[in-house]
Amino acid sequence: MAKKISKKKIDGFIEFVPPYYIEHTEKLIALAERMDDVMVEEGLPTYIASIGMIATAMIYGYIYDEELYDTFMESLYNQDYEKCIEVCEYLHEHAYYALTVTWDSHPKLLSRHFLISARCNIADMMYAVMVAFRCEGYHLIETKHGEDFYQPAYLIMNNDFAEDIDPAEFVPIAALAEGGKTSVTYDFGDNWCFNVRFRKPVIIKDNPTSPNVILQKATGYGIFEDNRYLLETFIQNPLEEYEGVMVKDILPFDFSDAIIEELKEGFEPLFKYMRNAYNTPEDYNAVEPTEEGMIS
Repeated sequence: MAKKISKKKIDGFIEFVPPYYIEHTEKLIALAERMDDVMVEEGLPTYIASIGMIATAMIYGYIYDEELYDTFMESLYNQDYEKCIEVCEYLHEHAYYALTVTWDSHPKLLSRHFLISARCNIADMMYAVMVAFRCEGYHLIETKHGEDFYQPAYLIMNNDFAEDIDPAEFVPIAALAEGGKTSVTYDFGDNWCFNVRFRKPVIIKDNPTSPNVILQKATGYGIFEDNRYLLETFIQNPLEEYEGVMVKDILPFDFSDAIIEELKEGFEPLFKYMRNAYNTPEDYNAVEPTEEGMIS
């Protein structure tokens, strides 16, 4: 007998069910319960993953793949939950959203194009942005989508002013693909703001390693941690002096060179490191990535 999903989990699920699915709410909840059972049987963490996978199937299919959407909804209507799970697992392994992310101050000088797995959530997208732009992960980070704000859950737990901020781990990235302006802000002091644009997603059929993120293109090296002023000054006038030294001689990297192969090589371990760090209490005691995975 399938176990019951908590009321909190159901309420969280219904929040992301578009109005045209309300008539199927009971079946969707039954599907989530069955999927949780399957994930437990296979030794996988349920977390809120089952709900995320279902939401992904509904939203992805509705927007981008009519045939897949019809298969999912027909199976749901007929209570063929095993077929629904097949659709969810297929997208979980093979579907990727294509994102273009640009620094709002100088979008042509600093940008990234990457694919992020449809199984990821909004928090994962933020970690991908941090790694892609060489953020060191020492500061707060936030996503804004329309009028909604999201932060990693652990940051919200320790923030008395976070009443209007939602935990980013609980929302599948598919929720952002329905439209609306999306941005990611890192370090509220320097205020590094990146605009996120969703492009047409892709299906990667031959995907044996199934990485979370696939970096495709990059322009510009990345941010200068805790030194936005100097980077802005360098872009506008590299010969300007700062404390008696020309700014171009202070910058510890060649801003024009993204060194994309280095980024690609270390992306996945650093992505997992960021995910761990932002969900670990006690001063980010996360497991350090391997030396090969570090970006200098």
